[in-house]
Amino acid sequence: NLTALDASTNTKLAAVYCSSNNLSIEALNALFVSLHSNTVGNKRISIQSNPGRNGCDTRIATRKGWVII
Repeated sequence: NLTALDASTNTKLAAVYCSSNNLSIEALNALFVSLHSNTVGNKRISIQSNPGRNGCDTRIATRKGWVII
């Protein structure tokens, strides 16, 4: 049960699957901030079934080219 995740050192990451964890609104927003904006193909992040899913600011990730699933 993840409560935080930092992807800032993963500059070639194209997919993140962190569904069904314990990520709060703040933790999800911090994760989105840590995502890179490099062009590496279809970047996808799965955040379903986290407590912060409905209140987080997904625009942080989508502005960087990530698709929220």
